[in-house]
Amino acid sequence: MTTDNYLVTDEDGTPAAFVDMDQIQSQAVRFAYDMAAACGDRAELERVSEQHLAEAGTGAFGYVAAAALRNMTEQVLDPVLDVTDRLHETGHLAHDLRAGLAEAAANARKELG
Repeated sequence: MTTDNYLVTDEDGTPAAFVDMDQIQSQAVRFAYDMAAACGDRAELERVSEQHLAEAGTGAFGYVAAAALRNMTEQVLDPVLDVTDRLHETGHLAHDLRAGLAEAAANARKELG
């Protein structure tokens, strides 16, 4: 079995971290689903975040979090929006949630730079 290990360097080429991409991807999937399962419970979201930070360590947590965000979007949010799109199209949901998210993103870019 091979793993994808990478040496990460800063902008000057100084080694900053050594990361195992297989481990990062595996933890990112778990982190995304743990966060999705904790949705609506702020204390549990905090606990899950702290658990994954401790597991990944400060050197790799940013990579885990970025990959988890992508996984959350592709594996959780997109399927939910597919359902809400269909419900909106058939008149069972008044609001177009996908359009609302696009509007919120545009507002965030405008207001937050």
